[in-house]
Amino acid sequence: MGKIGEGSSKWNGAVKETIAAPLSRAWEIVSDFCGLRKWMPTIERCEKLEGQPYKPGCVRHVVGTGVDRMDGEKYSWVKERLLTFDPSNHLLKYMVEDGNLSLDGYVGTIQLSKCSANKTVVNWSFEMNPIRGCEEGVVVGSITSGLQCNLRNLELAACSEI
Repeated sequence: MGKIGEGSSKWNGAVKETIAAPLSRAWEIVSDFCGLRKWMPTIERCEKLEGQPYKPGCVRHVVGTGVDRMDGEKYSWVKERLLTFDPSNHLLKYMVEDGNLSLDGYVGTIQLSKCSANKTVVNWSFEMNPIRGCEEGVVVGSITSGLQCNLRNLELAACSEI
């Protein structure tokens, strides 16, 4: 991943959706840091590399096919570290440490809140370093679209086992 010089502003984006699932069920799924395969069908493998599950410092290796790659590679991969795990506020924050995607400085935050007995509001935001040679709107739009798709998959997974 290319490094951006100091002083560059971060790119950021967010999605906020209300899903038809109880908060407890949605959090059960999202909080399983190494359980992405349960709700992201394009993930081929998600495995813990180090640390304790549900604890900041836990590192996961994620391999998937959901991103069209310009270099022709079939699989994309990232190594992500859990930064914050706050069950009382239903908050999870993670960062991309390495990978074959241009996600230098990427930090994602997912926070869930109760809307009603069977509805949950999900806020998923991110920031990252700019990518040289790419337009911010295109990159942020692509990531945001992927997050929206993930939220639809979260809703399906949460509802399938109620």
